[in-house]
Amino acid sequence: MSDMGEQLVICVLEAACKLMGGTNAWVRRNSGDCCQIVAQHNSTYKNDSSLNTILFNAAQQIYPRPVLLKTGNRDTLLCVCLSDGNASDGFSYMFGMLIAGPFELTERLAGIVDGLRCSLHTLIWSQASWQMTEGMKEQQMLAVTCSLCRRRHTTENGWMHWDDFLFLKTGRASSHTVCEPCALALYGEILQDTI
Repeated sequence: MSDMGEQLVICVLEAACKLMGGTNAWVRRNSGDCCQIVAQHNSTYKNDSSLNTILFNAAQQIYPRPVLLKTGNRDTLLCVCLSDGNASDGFSYMFGMLIAGPFELTERLAGIVDGLRCSLHTLIWSQASWQMTEGMKEQQMLAVTCSLCRRRHTTENGWMHWDDFLFLKTGRASSHTVCEPCALALYGEILQDTI
């Protein structure tokens, strides 16, 4: 996520905490066994291992339903699925908020949660699409070639000779010869003797 995108998400998380009485809010990126916080309203707040376990389990349980509430001894955990599938970057995202004390998801608060879900969904998906597009542009614009051996670097196959690269891209082989300037530079004396 870009710095600008992260700042926008943090602004949404801050507004969410003010509207709903949250002590902390975050967006987590999930992929298989890996969960990572990509934006957090209260960056001084540290999640303990028990909360991380609950969040990981919530990420596994949330997809049949869009909102999950878990009430603990002192706090209520609100988890909101930001989509029913993966973003263009291959991850799924979840909005989470910790609320001090008991919490009831009234009709008004459910409307706020749905608005937050839509806003965060749009921000994250547009960021993921933008980053993917920028990465593709960067790959297309910048070809890295060794200045000594002239091999080309590809992300798929590493360093490879340019004619092998051309064959992979076009399916057409190339023929080799020696151009006139190189022939004169390399074989000039021999060519002069035969004339």
